[in-house]
Amino acid sequence: MSRKTTIPDRMLRWLATAGAALLMVAPVPAWAAGPCAYVTNQDSDTVSVLDTATNTVRANPVAGDAPDFVAVHPLGTRVYVSNTVRRTITVISTATNAIVATIPSVSGALAVHPTGTRLYVADGVLSNVTVIDTATNTVLTLIPVSGNPSGVAVTPDGTRLYVANQFNATVAVINALTNTIITTIGVGGTPSGVAVHPAGTRVYVVSTTSNFVAVIDPAINTVISTVPVLGSPVGIAVNPAGTRIYVTNASLASLTVIDVGNNSQITTIPVGNTPQGVSVHPASTFVYVANSLSNTVSVIDANLNQVIRTVTVQLRPIALGQFVGPDLSLGAGLALSGAAFRPGQTLTLAAAAVNPAGGLAADLYVGAVLPDGQTTVFLNATGEVAALTTLAAPLQFRAALPAPACFVFSDPAFFRFTFPATGLPAGTYHFFAVLARQGAFADNVIRPGDILASDVKTLIYTP
Repeated sequence: MSRKTTIPDRMLRWLATAGAALLMVAPVPAWAAGPCAYVTNQDSDTVSVLDTATNTVRANPVAGDAPDFVAVHPLGTRVYVSNTVRRTITVISTATNAIVATIPSVSGALAVHPTGTRLYVADGVLSNVTVIDTATNTVLTLIPVSGNPSGVAVTPDGTRLYVANQFNATVAVINALTNTIITTIGVGGTPSGVAVHPAGTRVYVVSTTSNFVAVIDPAINTVISTVPVLGSPVGIAVNPAGTRIYVTNASLASLTVIDVGNNSQITTIPVGNTPQGVSVHPASTFVYVANSLSNTVSVIDANLNQVIRTVTVQLRPIALGQFVGPDLSLGAGLALSGAAFRPGQTLTLAAAAVNPAGGLAADLYVGAVLPDGQTTVFLNATGEVAALTTLAAPLQFRAALPAPACFVFSDPAFFRFTFPATGLPAGTYHFFAVLARQGAFADNVIRPGDILASDVKTLIYTP
């Protein structure tokens, strides 16, 4: 039987150097991993957090009043939800599944810029595109369009927006750098959803009442083809591989699969009642469809073109937009604003951690071991000191945050500290971020496999 290692002994040796830390961490047990999906439930006023590795619902956080459109930040740290009744955008943290901001007086279809710095809202009530700064969650500008905009998408290079205007059968092309309209394209019908090919070479616009998908060549901003579909098409998505288009048919309870190469239908897949939003796994392996009157999400194998799982969510799932997040890996990381400090200088500590879909329940610990090798500081969720403990007493570990599956945390300024003129010991400070199995440190013993991911950074303080 192997000797149990107490937390103080193991922690101090483990934090000695970053290299030694990695050598001493037990191998992490392998598990199926994947992205997380965020499905808006309009009649429950919630978002279902769907673990795509297990196809189970992890949580149902409150979203707002009648949520419908949704978009996930490219880093997976935030989910943006449009609420129809009160006309707000709620910003949900994927670390806590809590609302961290509410943007008033705007609602509609959503798209996030590839850099994550801007959120675009196609506001059908006011007939404009609202541009929001995602760092401050404030409105930067309004871009007037016409005809009840109902869909928006951004090109992969972030230079263009394509906005579907439902009432005048057009698509507005907007310069994302200057926030001005470049041109307007006549597409016919009643354009609603918009999707852009991952290579940026085509734009696809679904027409709900006219039952077709218009194919636009963005090089010339002209419709070059139309693909007939049936059954009041609503949602549209292109797989990341760039080979397939998926269109939900609300009145026929089906999903149409279109070949990108020749703009022709491949097949139609039965799903639940009144399908709305559709989104594709980052690996193009699975397709997810929100069935609003069945209160389910259909999980489709993209190779077999058939439903392999039906997941029950809450009431009236809509999820129009890119509701599947990025495919992230298990990890914990730190960054320091410098390697050496003197009195009066300020340290900024950035912290990040990911527990992806399919992950084990975990806790995130962030803190530092002081130069004496005895004193350990633990930080809480807001970057404040939660505990200060030494080896003279039982070491009390304090988690900053619980980290269940679908946990994505990132804070570029998690902890700020200005070194004082006196009173702080000189020497090397070891800062750590640790993802550990949930409750693993409760008995002051570390066992093999308890530490799932870790990072250590050091700095030298000279008074």
